[in-house]
Amino acid sequence: MSKSKRPLDWAWPVVVLLAASLVVWGAVARLWGVSLAALLLLVWLCWRWGVWAGERRTETWFENLELLMVRLDREGRIVFCNRYLLELTGWSWPQVAGRNWFELFVPEEEGLRALFEQQMAQETIMPQHRNAIRTRSGELRQVVWRNALARDAHGRVVGATSIGQDITAIERAEEGRLRSERILHQIVETVQDVVLLTDAEMRIQYTTPSMYPVGGWRPEELEGRSVFTLLDPEQQRIFQRMIREATPQNHTNRARFSYQRPDGQRRILEASINFLFSAKGAFQGAVVGIRDVTEHYQAEQAVRESEQRLRELANSMRDVVMMLDPKGLIEYVTPSVRAVLGYDPQELVGRSAFDFFEPEDHSWVLEAVRAAREGRRPLRLEYQHRHKDGSRVWLETQLDFVYDLEGNPIRMVLGARQIQDRREAEEQLRKSEQMLRQVTDAMQDIVLLTDENAIVRYITPSVQKVTGIHPQALVGRSAYELLDAEQSRRWGGGGGGGGGRHTRKPYRTVELCVCVPGWPRALHGGLHQIPV
Repeated sequence: MSKSKRPLDWAWPVVVLLAASLVVWGAVARLWGVSLAALLLLVWLCWRWGVWAGERRTETWFENLELLMVRLDREGRIVFCNRYLLELTGWSWPQVAGRNWFELFVPEEEGLRALFEQQMAQETIMPQHRNAIRTRSGELRQVVWRNALARDAHGRVVGATSIGQDITAIERAEEGRLRSERILHQIVETVQDVVLLTDAEMRIQYTTPSMYPVGGWRPEELEGRSVFTLLDPEQQRIFQRMIREATPQNHTNRARFSYQRPDGQRRILEASINFLFSAKGAFQGAVVGIRDVTEHYQAEQAVRESEQRLRELANSMRDVVMMLDPKGLIEYVTPSVRAVLGYDPQELVGRSAFDFFEPEDHSWVLEAVRAAREGRRPLRLEYQHRHKDGSRVWLETQLDFVYDLEGNPIRMVLGARQIQDRREAEEQLRKSEQMLRQVTDAMQDIVLLTDENAIVRYITPSVQKVTGIHPQALVGRSAYELLDAEQSRRWGGGGGGGGGRHTRKPYRTVELCVCVPGWPRALHGGLHQIPV
C-alpha cells in the first residue's frame, strides 16, 4: 500500500476558503491592507495547490503502473514509494517511511550508498543503472532504474526520483533459454541421428554435425544445397511424390533407402519426414530425421536367412520337434508330424502334447515330467501314440527343458522319432529267438557255438542230457577242456584241456571221446568254422 491520506488533502480547501473570506471581509470593512494581504495569500495558495495536485496526479499514475517508484531525500531517506514497490518487497508504507533506502533495500555489496552520497554532493545523478534490491523475505530482485534529480520550488536539489522495472522474471527466462540452448547444443553434438531442416524449395538450411559420420558430408558443405542432389533418380521421384501427397493433415512419412556416401561406402538409411505448412496451408519445408540402420538391416537379413535355413531343415527332417509352453501346450511343431502322426502342424498348435497319451497314463506321465523338471534332466520315453487315423504308432520321445536366468522353466522342447519298424523288428526277433529256443530245447544232439579262441558262447540244453553238465557251466570255458590231451593236441588245443587255435577247415566230421566226470563218452560231431 502507499502512504496514508495526508492532512493537506482536506486542509487545502479550508485554507483557501478562509483566505477568500478575508479578502471579502477586508473589502467590506475597507481594511485594504488586510484585504490585499489575504488576496496575495489566496493567489499563493491556489498556485501551491496546483503544484501539489500535479504531484498527487503523478503519484497516483505511478500507483497504477507495474513500475517501481521511489523518491529519496539527499540523505537517502525514503520520502515516497508507490504501492507496486511495497507489494513486490512485502513492506508497508509505515514500515519504510523515513527509513534509509540503502540500509533497508540495497545489499551492501552493491556499493551504491557511497556513490549516491557523492552524486548528491555534486548535484548529479546517473541517468540509468541496474542493481538488486532485497525484499522483506530476503529474496533478491533485479531492477533497472531510470533516475532524475528532485528539486524544490526554488530549483534546489532536494533528492532523487527513480523509476524502475523488475526484470527478475526476464533474467530467469533468459537464463533458462541460454541453459536450454546449451543443453540442446550438447544433445545435437552427441546425437547419432541426423536432423535436416529445409526451406520450401527443399534447400538445406541446417543439419546436425552427425551428418559427417552418417552421410560423409560436413554440415557447412550442405547448407544451401538441394536435398535432391543427395539422392539417386529413383529416390528423387519417391521423395517428390511424398511432397505432392503431403497435406497439413497428413504431413508425416517414413522411408528406408540405400545411400552411397562420397567415399563410395553404401549404407542403409531410414528417414522420418515431417513436412511443414503455414497456418494457411502453404508448404514451407521439411524436417528430416535420418538414422543409419545398416547394422540393423544386416541383422534382419541374417535372421531371415537363418529362418529360411531353419524352415528348410524343419521341412526336410523326419523326426518331429515340438516347442511347448510350461503348461505343455504346443507352440510350434515341424511339418514332419504329418508323416508321423497324420496331423497338419496347424491342427496341433494350441493343443496339449499330453492329449497323445491315453487318459489312464496321464498321471504317471505328468509325474515323470515333474521329476525330470525338478531333477533338471531330460525325460526319455517309448510309447504307442495315437495316429490321426486311430492306429497306434511307436515313438521314442525326449523332453528337454529351457530355463530362465532364475532357473525357472519357460519352455519345453520335445523331440520324437518313429520307431515302429524297429519295434516290429524287435518283436520279430523275439519271436524267432523263442522259436529257436524251443527247437534247441527239443534237440537230442549237442550244438556248440564258440568264438575264434574256442571259448564256448552257447551250447544247447541237450548237453546236460548227454554229458550231465549244465549248459551254463560250459559257457565261457574253452571247448578243448571237454577233450583229452591227445584229442586236444590233434584239434589245436596245444595240450590237455587248454584253449588254442581252431581248425582252419570250414567243416569237418569227427569222432571224439568227451571227458565227462566219472566216465568217458564217445561222440560223433561236426566242426563248422563261421567266417567273420
